[in-house]
Amino acid sequence: MQEVASANSTTTYSAVCAELNTLRLIDGSKGTLSLRYTKEDTPFFNADLTDFLCLTQMESYKLTAQEYLDRQDEYVILIYVDITGGKAHCLEVIVNDWVIRMDDTDLDGEL
Repeated sequence: MQEVASANSTTTYSAVCAELNTLRLIDGSKGTLSLRYTKEDTPFFNADLTDFLCLTQMESYKLTAQEYLDRQDEYVILIYVDITGGKAHCLEVIVNDWVIRMDDTDLDGEL
């Protein structure tokens, strides 16, 4: 977890930033991206990795999910986190400059 300053440098936000380089991701395979605050037992972010990354695909491109996953091999994931009262809450997720708003929903129900 690191502190990230806002553009005007008056506010700092807690954030998790990671680069993910993969071999080949297979559409429909079971792979989960889970993040857990060390003081908690349950993850504050938990998503099926291939479904989650496919959310960044533009609808105007007529690619299958597998073709899209095959064309992308590097992902930069930035997750802004609010830790209020010792409990972590995911505020915003950015994947390769795409903002994904989670709003405490289950991705399985959204896809």
